[in-house]
Amino acid sequence: MRASNLLYVKMEKAGENGEYTIAIGGISDAEIILNGCSAPTNAVLMGPHDTANSLQIAPRKEKRDLIALYVQTPSRGKHDRGDSFNFFLEINFSGEKPVVNLDTEAFLRPDRLAQHSNEGGIMFEIGEEAFLTRKSQYRKGMRLVPDPTLVCRYLLGEVGPEEIFRAAEKREEEEAARLELPRIREELMLTRKELDEAQKSIQSLRMGTLELANICDLVNPNDGSSLSDWDADNPGYNDSPTLQVVIRRLQSLTKERDELKQWHNRLPHVWIFRAILNPIIKKWVAFRK
Repeated sequence: MRASNLLYVKMEKAGENGEYTIAIGGISDAEIILNGCSAPTNAVLMGPHDTANSLQIAPRKEKRDLIALYVQTPSRGKHDRGDSFNFFLEINFSGEKPVVNLDTEAFLRPDRLAQHSNEGGIMFEIGEEAFLTRKSQYRKGMRLVPDPTLVCRYLLGEVGPEEIFRAAEKREEEEAARLELPRIREELMLTRKELDEAQKSIQSLRMGTLELANICDLVNPNDGSSLSDWDADNPGYNDSPTLQVVIRRLQSLTKERDELKQWHNRLPHVWIFRAILNPIIKKWVAFRK
């Protein structure tokens, strides 16, 4: 089946500088899916299975362009869903005017051959690696290049294989990042929860520090001296209720400090807790001596 039996071509000078716009449409209600084109088209928002009765193309002046089309004929009855055809067509210039030959399919370079996929899109090989332009569950092991314009220009020899490999790698990186998103979200939620708990611990430690400061300002009921004046010779050293409260509170704060070490390992900024606790511990050690 020739494309001329299914398609028609119209063209018109529509640009300010005399550029042509080409319209390709289906005959007898045949519908078109654009699998790729090296030139700009009006099909940029079409999905992989969106059909149209016609497409418009802006051919690149003085360049050869390649069009990959899927054509579906209308159903002719209950048990006849119509026929489907794939074509590689080319646009050349004859002087200033573009020409689309619907009677002859485009011949690709022998080192850059390609074919249409049954699921839509273009399939081709570079060395021992296979590529396609549309993701398919039936094509395992093939690398995806979701830019049919780039592929058409590769088939024309305008870009090198490195551009294809780069596009495939970019797509694979994006897919890997998409698959990592759930795990990253879960880790962010866990980190947020740990931060909330750490902030609560910080607040508790601050309250304990203020409480200890208030205790240190109390006066020993045994002799009227301040806590800072006590020493080992003080007869009330061992049985002072105030001192016992201080020791118990220091022990409690030491326990809290040990628990906060866990946050220090996971949250680098938790080292500031040491700046709060160390003076208190040093004061306790010096006091016991």
